[in-house]
Order: sequence, then structure tokens, then C-alpha cells
Amino acid sequence: MRCAHTRIKMVATGILLFSGLVLPGYGAGGRRPFVDLTLLKVAAQTSGAASASPQAGAQDSALKPAPDLVLPAVAGGTFRLSELRGRVVILNFWATWCVPCRVEIPELNMLHHDLEARGLTVVGVSWDDTAKEINEFRKKIKLDYKIVLGGEGEQQKFGGVPALPTTYVIDRAGRIRETLIGKRDRAALLAVISPLLDETASRSNPNK
Repeated sequence: MRCAHTRIKMVATGILLFSGLVLPGYGAGGRRPFVDLTLLKVAAQTSGAASASPQAGAQDSALKPAPDLVLPAVAGGTFRLSELRGRVVILNFWATWCVPCRVEIPELNMLHHDLEARGLTVVGVSWDDTAKEINEFRKKIKLDYKIVLGGEGEQQKFGGVPALPTTYVIDRAGRIRETLIGKRDRAALLAVISPLLDETASRSNPNK
């Protein structure tokens, strides 16, 4: 049984690697030398996929409001997610040691520059890095959008972050419209956010 369990772990690890996922704390300097088997199904479903999450096309009443994060920003001051109401938000949980996260960063930089004027805000929620570590990381890879600290401590507000990167796409009414597990390229991200940018604040919140 022990050998069979080990083989399952190896399969799970392979799926996570090929799907562009990294377990939180399971990378360079990671603290967890094992694979969480509950991620096997998630990784298999998202392997190589740029498709929408199960919330796509959900009725307005089924959409969940994003929890209000209040976290320190690397640039100083305090970030509060609720203050972005009226904008479309890409909330990206990541870490400097996460290789798929690094691959995704240039895509997020481009979206930040190209769509900020249309109402998009990109926020990177660092998992367990310090401000000093992120500023050192910035010397190698540009981070043009806002970066905040403390993602590991806040994950339970989202029901747990299963892998890095995980991105929550939040509409102008502050509701989670998509959950994207694993890295995405520009085209995949645009497919999700473009319709939300075309919504007015009143259309995205039918109660107003």
C-alpha cells in the first residue's frame, strides 16, 4: 500500500508540473516535501486548459462577493480590496519562488498597461515573500502592477488557495466571476476579462 501511495504522489506531482501549477510552499525553499492528493483532480481538470471556471455563465444570485482583503503594500501603505469597487480586478496569488508565476508576470504587466484606462486593476498577492525579497526579485523581473503581502495568511477567506498561481477575476460589483488555477497567457486572460470590462457598474450589479 505504501508503494502504491508513493506512485499516486508521483503521478500527482507530474500533473501539477505539466499543468503549470506549483503547490504553495512546494518550490525553491518550499516547506512541504509532499503533494496534497486533493489537488490531483484539480490539476487534471486544469492541465493545459485556458477555459473558464465553473462559475462561467452562472446566475447573478450564484456569484459570490470577494472577501475584503486588507494587506500591506510593498510600496507602502495599506491595500483594501473593497476600494476597487467599480473596477475589474485581477487578483493574482503568487510567489517569487514559483516558476509558473514568473512566466505569467509579463502577461499581467501587459494587461496592466493596456487596460488600466478601461477599468482594469491588477494586484499581485505575494504568498510568503517579504518586501525586501520582492524588491530584490524586481531587479530581475519587472512587476509593474501593485504588489501586496500576506497571501498565505488570507487564503482561507477564499476557501483555500489550492496552487500557485491562482487568479481570482472580480467584476465591477466586487463579485468573483472566475477562478483560474495555474498560469494563463494573455489571450486566455483577455477572454475572461474583456466581457467584464464592457459591463458598466450598474449592469454588473443588478441590485442597483
